[in-house]
Amino acid sequence: LYYIGLANDLKRRIRRHLDDRHKGKWSHFSLYIFKKEGQIKELESLLLRIADPAGNAVRGRLKDSKDLLPRLKGKIKAEQKKEIDELFSRQKPVKKRSKRKSTKAKSAKEGNALKGLLRNGQGLYANYKGKSYRAVFYTQRGIKLGGKFYNTPSGAAHVIIDRGAVNGWNFWKYKDKSGNLTAIKGLRR
Repeated sequence: LYYIGLANDLKRRIRRHLDDRHKGKWSHFSLYIFKKEGQIKELESLLLRIADPAGNAVRGRLKDSKDLLPRLKGKIKAEQKKEIDELFSRQKPVKKRSKRKSTKAKSAKEGNALKGLLRNGQGLYANYKGKSYRAVFYTQRGIKLGGKFYNTPSGAAHVIIDRGAVNGWNFWKYKDKSGNLTAIKGLRR
């Protein structure tokens, strides 16, 4: 196979190839006639890419085709980087945590953490992100905040902060005898 090409005027194309750069490089040809010419150009381009004949100086272009080589290179580089990171990562092996002995939370009937430390009806105060909060301590039911009761200062503080663990003993303050706000953690000593 020396040359692939489309022609609207076959006689003229053959006469031209007998005199141009293809002269003497071919002795016979094959003719294919199509009823519908919808995909003839794409078929010619595909044949040029597969056969790569010496007589064709230009490779055919496939309609709406894209060069996927840069995308393939990018994917290969990403996979290689991922493999290298996995092989040479400096992460420490994950240690299994020892199981902690769970403690049962006290119910309001059993008592609460501040019982005996504060007076019944005493106010608790906190500031978080520029907003002031007030709760009330009741000896029988616990800390009342937003219409609900909590047994521990941390339980009430967690409702306000709404993220991981919070130390309610540092979060909440009460008014001492002189009227100053003091952290309730000082009551546990």
